[in-house]
Amino acid sequence: MPGYKRVRGTGGQIEPTIVHAKNLTDLNRFLTDRILWATKDELVYYSSIDCMMADVLAIADGGEFELNIGKDVWVTPSRWSTLIRQYVDPDKLFHWLSEVKRVSTYNRGIIAMDMQTVAYQKVESNPRASRRRGGACMRMVTYRAFPQPTVSLHSRTTYLGYIGELDLLLAHKLIELAADMIGDGLSVDDFAFRWKVEVAQVHGFKSLAFIFATGQDKYMRMREWPEGKRIRLAEGRVITLGSIDDHPTWKIVRSWWKRIHGQDKALLPYSANKYGAEKRIRRRYHSQMGIDQTPFLNGENPYVPLSTPIGEITLDRMLYKTPESRAVIRKAKKEKSEKLVTDLFDDDDLDWLPGSEDFADMEEDEVEDVH
Repeated sequence: MPGYKRVRGTGGQIEPTIVHAKNLTDLNRFLTDRILWATKDELVYYSSIDCMMADVLAIADGGEFELNIGKDVWVTPSRWSTLIRQYVDPDKLFHWLSEVKRVSTYNRGIIAMDMQTVAYQKVESNPRASRRRGGACMRMVTYRAFPQPTVSLHSRTTYLGYIGELDLLLAHKLIELAADMIGDGLSVDDFAFRWKVEVAQVHGFKSLAFIFATGQDKYMRMREWPEGKRIRLAEGRVITLGSIDDHPTWKIVRSWWKRIHGQDKALLPYSANKYGAEKRIRRRYHSQMGIDQTPFLNGENPYVPLSTPIGEITLDRMLYKTPESRAVIRKAKKEKSEKLVTDLFDDDDLDWLPGSEDFADMEEDEVEDVH
């Protein structure tokens, strides 16, 4: 034991956390599951409210992402808009994309965009609920072209299974914009993604949406924890469950679930919930699961089910805030349109249609697949 005072709840993690997936969808699941199913020795910290892993490197080979922020995260589009206003400066984003276009897929350089400084939010009634005491969560985004187009997000911390899914959504949307800016037929799946997080967290009740969306709620609902059971995680790893005390994240999730379930059995009105965040999650749970909210309203309006597919989420409006950005983006789109027309209709002075045999030979000799 060290000869100094340690943080209460310190876990046994000493190795970095490295997660590898084929795209952002799988990365979101694999990374969150790492903390959800971790033992004390695999966590760097655990408490009655959240559990953490440190020194996280999350790697995705492609930028595809499937997410419905309403159904999967239980947040509204306005929560996404708030996050973007807090962290992304339109002028910095425009400059970053311009430099990404310059570097393209064949030049050297690492292009960085610093996130905006987000103010510390102090909650007088509950100091533990204060936010960003240690600084903003997302710090920087970078782009490089080698060994393939790669976007990296650098974070101080993130809440996986909750707002961390919006962090990944931002990364996905930045990849979309970068692919569109560079052109040349690039798609989001041509981009690799890296997420470097100092400490990643899973919250005891704010992660309920993720647990339901991934069909893992049975481990929260079951009366007895299945100690000794062997299960295969989505990542492919097979683990043998220890006691519930050996799995701190599930222990706190089950504790908060039991608390919410008890409130429902007691017909506790929403207005009696002590914590605002707990009240919000309880109400979202009811609305998303189709549970009758009437017994708990006590004069409040019911929540409606949320559904916002990823295709309805955009960053485009941020790019059109200044005349300069509008002009440059219009020019880039015009250049890409003209190039597309040229590629489609420029026949290099060929005014004959080859026969089937000649055409087959031409395809074999001249067409090169680039992935």
